[in-house]
Amino acid sequence: MSTVLSVPIYVLSPSARMSGPCVGVVEIRPYRAYHAPKSTPGIVFSVHIVHAPLSAGVHGFHIHANPDLRPTVEKGKLMLGGAAGPHFDPQHTGMHLGPYAEGHLGDLPVLTFDARGNC
Repeated sequence: MSTVLSVPIYVLSPSARMSGPCVGVVEIRPYRAYHAPKSTPGIVFSVHIVHAPLSAGVHGFHIHANPDLRPTVEKGKLMLGGAAGPHFDPQHTGMHLGPYAEGHLGDLPVLTFDARGNC
């Protein structure tokens, strides 16, 4: 039996100055839960989002260093979700090259939404 971590997804609302409604969940589980026990270890992200207030099309998807959505103030400007910190980059690459290149580990494949905000 494998462990599954369920992480709620919230919309950051500039008008509310805090996180808005929950629009879905990301389930994170070991790669081996789907494949033979001797396969290369990894992580699977299963994204379930409905009715998100996003435009139809492709949107970036990435992991931040901190599990914290509180706003911060940086250089006098309100940063929604700023406490989340930079993208997850344990090797300190500083590179935003997407999940299929030699960039940081926080870059994940893009998500595609329909006109109703469903992924």
